[in-house]
Amino acid sequence: MPRLNLRSFVSLKSSFSKGTTPPLCPYSIWKHIAAGTSGTVYEGLWPTHSTLPEVSVAIKKVPKFQRNQSRSPSRTLSSQFRHEVVAMVTAHAAAHLGVIQPYDVYLNDPDHWVLIMEKAKGNLLDLLANRQDLQKFYPSAAPPSYPIPEAVIRSVYDQPITTLTTLNDRGIVHRDIKPENLLYSCSESGCTVKITDFAGATLTSKQNFPPRSLITPEMLPLCLLSLKCITVKHLKTMDVYTLMASIYDAHIYDPSVEKKPTSKAKSTFGLGISMASSYVKREWKDGKVGSRHVSKELIALFNAVLLEENWKKSPQTFGELSHLFDAWKKASLAF
Repeated sequence: MPRLNLRSFVSLKSSFSKGTTPPLCPYSIWKHIAAGTSGTVYEGLWPTHSTLPEVSVAIKKVPKFQRNQSRSPSRTLSSQFRHEVVAMVTAHAAAHLGVIQPYDVYLNDPDHWVLIMEKAKGNLLDLLANRQDLQKFYPSAAPPSYPIPEAVIRSVYDQPITTLTTLNDRGIVHRDIKPENLLYSCSESGCTVKITDFAGATLTSKQNFPPRSLITPEMLPLCLLSLKCITVKHLKTMDVYTLMASIYDAHIYDPSVEKKPTSKAKSTFGLGISMASSYVKREWKDGKVGSRHVSKELIALFNAVLLEENWKKSPQTFGELSHLFDAWKKASLAF
């Protein structure tokens, strides 16, 4: 698959030209996949080359115009789209095995900027509800029952831990890790879990609080939501907290309880509702998460990351927690 060429993406001025007829975009859309604050994603077909057959891809369309405004392309939206593409290309170059691959961009659609990406089978919410696909992450056992065995969850999250460790070491912080942004695919050679949606990512050592529209409050610690601990170290370790929150939530996943997409909570901001009101407290006691026992190695990670007083006082990077992640990876877990 060809790499995304950013030479034509240095400027978005070509999208603003007047008096020209935009060419037909060389892709076709099949169906809607998901919608977020930064755009809408579809499944479709895209030709990699005029002489090659079309391939199934994910197509993200980002509006060029602000709602209820004149038909003048928004410089803010163009800057956000450029940032997302550059962040995704940079992340994929740093950890190509664990990041969804961007294929191409199209700027001449009259209403949208378009990003063509690798397509996955689904996100982790889809995976947690699919016992047959979960078994592919732990093929030596029968399809898992619920609650999902810790050994299966560990196998699912092994690749995201490695990917985020690499990205954070390179100064790339995603800042919105959640099940919807972790995509999985399975083939005869095995299964992968890759990260997508870099709209809110940061690529520099300078850290600032991300735009409210690009974070998911249910996945973040209280002191960050209340803006009481927004030091550089706290902001640089956001991915550690959100990943561990996602791992915790997988352990209490119940398919009989409808799970609302976490991204919908973002729409409440701007209506005078405090971010802290969306905080989710995750608790464990006596080696149990809910009614189930988990390993002491996982409890050690929860204590280090998800305990509010510990994260507020001393947030730690993936590197600083490597001994705890290694211990969990090597722990003997019953299925």
